[in-house]
Amino acid sequence: MWPFNGQKSLNEIQNDAHNDPDSIGNILIETGMINEDDLLAAIQFQIENPDIMLGEALIKLGSTERGIIDAVTVIQMARRSTKNATNVIRFACEQTKRISALHDSIHALTPRKALSK
Repeated sequence: MWPFNGQKSLNEIQNDAHNDPDSIGNILIETGMINEDDLLAAIQFQIENPDIMLGEALIKLGSTERGIIDAVTVIQMARRSTKNATNVIRFACEQTKRISALHDSIHALTPRKALSK
């Protein structure tokens, strides 16, 4: 079931979404497309209809239109992709530093004769 299977309370769902700046709800509020009451109503609708995604709930409640949800989904994917790319680059840099440090340590421990061959 998407996204909730009845195991989370409305408060838990709100906290999860509130703590994710890239959630559909937060992006819609940030851009002024919906207000917090619209979001709360959609979350409640989701709890009662667990197979409905947030965007679809907002559309069914008349809070927004499909084109807006589609656009916000693209924004969300772009934001998350940028964060993921940043994390990959950060990881690669850290690994490169470790490899460089290891290389320097090996080089320092290698007898000079072995290096000249």
